[in-house]
Amino acid sequence: MKEDAKEKLKRIGRAWLTRGGIRSIKLRQICEEAGVSPGTFTAHFRTLGNFNEILLREWYEPLRESVEHQSHARGNSLEVLKAELRAAIQFICRNSGVLVQLYMDAAMGEKTVFALFRQTKLTHVAHLRNAIRQAMKDGYLIAGDGDAILFYLVGAIGLPIIVFQLMNDKLPPDIRLVENLKNTADEAATIQRMEWALKGISQL
Repeated sequence: MKEDAKEKLKRIGRAWLTRGGIRSIKLRQICEEAGVSPGTFTAHFRTLGNFNEILLREWYEPLRESVEHQSHARGNSLEVLKAELRAAIQFICRNSGVLVQLYMDAAMGEKTVFALFRQTKLTHVAHLRNAIRQAMKDGYLIAGDGDAILFYLVGAIGLPIIVFQLMNDKLPPDIRLVENLKNTADEAATIQRMEWALKGISQL
């Protein structure tokens, strides 16, 4: 089936999002690559800002859905937290390029990224926060500030992925650090870090 113009524009937009973030997406270049006129673009999306918001919402939705689904997982509150974290890890490992670009977009004050935060309210974070608080209440995790524990987990689990993406292709390939970072950025290694991080704050 032939790809229609709207889906082609979104596909090309997602590729640009991965390569250079929201700030890299330009209407004229997107239209040229898709082989459509700017009029066709505006007929489908009205404005570039609206197009960018659609791209980000559609990118985020699988993360929200997967973490929300795992919030109903069977088991005790610690197992629910682990299931939610694994769902987030799977998404992040598969979308790390876009994630790092969005961090840089946010650091540069890109309004579309902050609009995503407002519109989605980053629902997956709320689920993780609730799971952490329940695990603390049930005695599986040390008592403390739930948000501080969330930040600890995010740093321990996700930081190597971000560092690898920032340094990949920017250092000579013969530097061993690059290969080591690559090994710590895959899904299996990230889940291992999750287990280590949770063990560090376990009450058991």
